[in-house]
Amino acid sequence: MAEISVDIMAFGILKDTLGHDWFVWKHPEPATVLDLRNWLKQFPTIHPQLPIAVVFDQTYQPNDFEINDGMKLYLMPPVSGG
Repeated sequence: MAEISVDIMAFGILKDTLGHDWFVWKHPEPATVLDLRNWLKQFPTIHPQLPIAVVFDQTYQPNDFEINDGMKLYLMPPVSGG
């Protein structure tokens, strides 16, 4: 079974939770955004209902979006401020 390797940049609280802003995610092919979301569930400090946007090519991607080897994805938590 082939494995993909994807560069991921995390922002905000996700960067703090994951311990770094850039990391490589490896997963067996095929992979989707839902697979990435399920992988994030292993981190108990990320609330399971946190709406994390997965961005590729400046577009929010749905759960069924297929992730291919070599892609660069961005994880965006909700943003608030004042």
